[in-house]
Amino acid sequence: LTITAEAGDLIATGTDVRLVSSSGDISATSSNDIYFATNGTERMRILSTGYVGIGTASPGYNLEVAGTFYAATSTTSYAKTKTVAKEGADYTIIQAAIDALTCSVATPCLVKVMPGVYPEQITVNNKSYIDIISIGGPEVTKINPSGVSEAVIISGTSGHVRIEGFTIEIGN
Repeated sequence: LTITAEAGDLIATGTDVRLVSSSGDISATSSNDIYFATNGTERMRILSTGYVGIGTASPGYNLEVAGTFYAATSTTSYAKTKTVAKEGADYTIIQAAIDALTCSVATPCLVKVMPGVYPEQITVNNKSYIDIISIGGPEVTKINPSGVSEAVIISGTSGHVRIEGFTIEIGN
């Protein structure tokens, strides 16, 4: 079935297709997914749950990307920020900065970790909406606990936790 319309509403009943050019809507009015394909290959899918998948037909998150992607800037606006460095910062230990913060969806938190080797195990327990980010990247920022089998433990969270930009070594 091919339907062509120059202007106005395009609705194909029974196939759950609806394009309303005057309001810019593309929608599925039932519980069907919407997908986009090019060259005969599916590229993106929006599930009836609202989850969006790029490169995957079965996303399990608000946005799931299979493959590499580029994000120009972070759009998170942090309500609380703590800085960790070997000297001259709020804390010298990553865990102390994590423990000092109370975060929520309304007050997301950032722990900025400056370059260095941090010989500690990191535990994020019952915390949500916290980003722990290395400012210098994995080449110069390492988490290197000794005497443990896990460098990072995340448990009991109900929301977003992000740890980014570290090299993690065990017992070196």
